[in-house]
Amino acid sequence: MDTGGAAVLRTGESGRFLPERTRRAPVALVIGGSVVGVLAALPVVYLLVRAFEAGGGELFETLRRPGLLVLVLRTAALAGVVAGASVAIAFALAVLTAATDLPMRRLSSVVSVLPLAVPCYVGASAVVGLSGPGGVFEGMGAVRGFWAAAIVLTLFIFPLAYLPLRASISRVDPRLIDAARSLGESGLGATLRVILAWSWPACVGGGVLVGLYTLGEFGAVTMLRCDTLTAVIYEQYRSSFSRTGAAVSSLLLVVLVLACLGVGGLLRRRGSWSSGRGSSRGGVTLKLGAWRWPAFALVMLIGAGPVLLVVLTLLSWLGYEGGAGGVGGGLWSGAATSASVAIAAGVACVLMTAPAAVLAARYPGRVSGLVERAVSTGFALPGIVVALGLAFFALRATPFAYQTWGLVVAAFVVLFAAQSLMALRASLERSPVRLEEAARTLGRGPVGAFVGVTLPGLAPGIGAAWVLVTLSAMKELPAMLLLSPAGSVSLAELVWSSTREAMFASAAAPGLALIGVSAGLVWLVAMREGLT
Repeated sequence: MDTGGAAVLRTGESGRFLPERTRRAPVALVIGGSVVGVLAALPVVYLLVRAFEAGGGELFETLRRPGLLVLVLRTAALAGVVAGASVAIAFALAVLTAATDLPMRRLSSVVSVLPLAVPCYVGASAVVGLSGPGGVFEGMGAVRGFWAAAIVLTLFIFPLAYLPLRASISRVDPRLIDAARSLGESGLGATLRVILAWSWPACVGGGVLVGLYTLGEFGAVTMLRCDTLTAVIYEQYRSSFSRTGAAVSSLLLVVLVLACLGVGGLLRRRGSWSSGRGSSRGGVTLKLGAWRWPAFALVMLIGAGPVLLVVLTLLSWLGYEGGAGGVGGGLWSGAATSASVAIAAGVACVLMTAPAAVLAARYPGRVSGLVERAVSTGFALPGIVVALGLAFFALRATPFAYQTWGLVVAAFVVLFAAQSLMALRASLERSPVRLEEAARTLGRGPVGAFVGVTLPGLAPGIGAAWVLVTLSAMKELPAMLLLSPAGSVSLAELVWSSTREAMFASAAAPGLALIGVSAGLVWLVAMREGLT
């Protein structure tokens, strides 16, 4: 019997209460959940309008520009190389920290995530300084180009692939390995084969995440003089009288994003893995024997080595002329700007994605699926594309909003709403819907039942969503460069401008401040993932 419009509940095999039929989502909830999706679609729609409004002649002239095909291929190749190398490193570290008797596994797991605390453009600035005039590696020549960018990006973003891989590998069922051994496989061969098959979705998902990040990376590739679409888009927007070229290049970057997602989908379908729920006995534990401490040293070298190199380099710059000066008003102003905008973006993301999370967790179906995909669209878009689309829209439709903090926060909501939605939905799904139903049978309405019963238990999910968005917003560079109010400056912009002018000492203090704040947020992420 349907009481008060609620769905009849039945008990599933796992003891959870499941809806007998799909409940109809309230219209207000659908509208509220769709706001972020509409905002995410706005940049791409407006870029299409901007690219075609000048007529086909200018559009095709831009597409026929010499070197454009090489630029597109270089951008795609960089994403492929970084994604492949990152997945390989992440898989090795995930196996060591989740499926072996490695010493100090908790510490090793946290260190494996530590590179996320270093924005790629800060790592690139350290590399440029070390290999430039007066640098420690000056005699080796300037480190620039495609492979320099590929190495720097891999060293600092492979944890994006490590986190899902470790979570997957920690749930491998040992019985699958026993079955493989019974078929004649050797011990180590059977284990690695089962782990790889089991974690294949995580491998592909991690590779797609890294590939999307690389396609949108702007600061590091520009500092290392590896021409990609993002660097060209920025120069076209800043220096060209006609900005149709920037819009067209942005759409080409969107095409590469769609290609990356398509390749990921094909690879997922080609793989085979178990659809089971994983082990309840603690997963697999391989014995490393005499290799335990060498393996531990390898994890420390890969995880902590690049971070220590960057931090020590920045600390050494503080002693140079101008380095200590960076600790003055400019630094504190930049820190205040970065922190306030990132905090505001985190709060805005949580508030704006909450309806979509409730819709996805409590009213599963076609409508909620469409809303969820629309909200997640922005995560796949490079920051420079979102910033450029919103800048074009603001200049044409809402000039009063151009170069305001509201527009910056809107860009951050588009870019990072998927992270907030993921954390909020996971928390909601862990909160039994039967408690809300029980509250409603006692006379509370839908809103009262949610606020009084479910909301208090969502604090961890809300905190996780806020931390993830704040961490990403603190490090975001293109949106700040294109959309921030004139005269303002953030930590990211301070590092960018100082490095571009070869004033490495001036980049030291803001770079260290960014790393320090990001390290604290990464620690919170590690706690959320159960690594500490």
